[in-house]
Amino acid sequence: MKQSGRVLYLHRTQGQGAEGAHIRGMVDGFRAFGWTVDIVGPPGIDPYKHNGPNKDKESLLTKLLRWFAGKAPQISFELCEVLYNVIALWKLHNQWRVGGPYTLIYERYALNSFAGAYFSRIKKCPLVLEVNDATVIERSRPLLLKKTARWIEGRVLNLATVLVTITEHFKLLLVSHHNLDPEKILVLPNAIDPQKYKLEKDKRFVRAKFGIPEDSIVLGCVGAFVQWHGLEFLVETMADQCEQYNLFFLFVGDGPVRMEVEARARKLGIEGRILFTGFVNHDQVPYFLDLIDICVVPGSNAHCSPMKLFEYMAAGKPVVLPAYQPLLDVVKNEQEGLFFEPENREELRHALLKLIESPNLCKLLGRNGRNLVNRKFTWKNNALSVIEKVSLFYG
Repeated sequence: MKQSGRVLYLHRTQGQGAEGAHIRGMVDGFRAFGWTVDIVGPPGIDPYKHNGPNKDKESLLTKLLRWFAGKAPQISFELCEVLYNVIALWKLHNQWRVGGPYTLIYERYALNSFAGAYFSRIKKCPLVLEVNDATVIERSRPLLLKKTARWIEGRVLNLATVLVTITEHFKLLLVSHHNLDPEKILVLPNAIDPQKYKLEKDKRFVRAKFGIPEDSIVLGCVGAFVQWHGLEFLVETMADQCEQYNLFFLFVGDGPVRMEVEARARKLGIEGRILFTGFVNHDQVPYFLDLIDICVVPGSNAHCSPMKLFEYMAAGKPVVLPAYQPLLDVVKNEQEGLFFEPENREELRHALLKLIESPNLCKLLGRNGRNLVNRKFTWKNNALSVIEKVSLFYG
């Protein structure tokens, strides 16, 4: 593999939130090594332009695509996923004609997508397939045409030169379900750009601006919140401690569980101690994290590598998280964070109170976490790992 080269990056996302951050992270990582990267995505989507909820600046086409993704009947959505391969092939062909040839094609895999694999075969170009979603895991959006999606997925994953996934557990699922060669799978947890967490002093937020008492202890999370994120579990666990420790909950983001969490807070009499920011520009996330004292991952799953965990550590915050193996592979208990048995209310309360009552431990875990991600979990490191892995196949 050349010391520098050209990457054709293919994705089928809305280019926002964690997806957009991941795309920008890997693209910037390749570019840091002098590689040229051209991005091919859905019409009207640019992960660098649509970095936040500024929908008034989006084109009508982009708004229509976003509406369709959220409101279309599931069967229609899945059929359109298959049909989108025609558009993707056309866009790949046009980009190759203008910017090719390329050293490799890097694709953020999406269900029912086979255009990248087919095109890489035509061009005899290495394909790196980044797998963050698949038919082998429990998904927030269930599939109707699951057999079709699984058949396409098996073909595509076997055709790829290198597969990249986020955890060892996810890797084992892919290997067992699709009879893959484990040697071609690279496990790369999510990562951060350290420069994003060097906050400009004149732009730092003040708690009072958001109605957060200056003397409160703020527990917080970031995300597009769904049921398994465990926000209601967190609120219920710490509700009876709010008055004694002057606790406040800051949830940076939004999601389908927001109304349930707010309703539960009202029943518990702590509605004044909870704030949902709504979706925010990803560049603002470090500034919201600056308002938080202790970051919490109340819920996760056995295959996940939540990007927010790395963001918490990059911000120098102590973290409390469930003891799932992918998280244990990253964080050492009592060195960068504190673990609790998943869904165990008493263990979560114990871990949080331990930090609340020990500011020095908070500082130690936060400092250790920041040192860990800056040393090991950066997008530049991930891009280098991909380059080196492909080099094993192509020299």
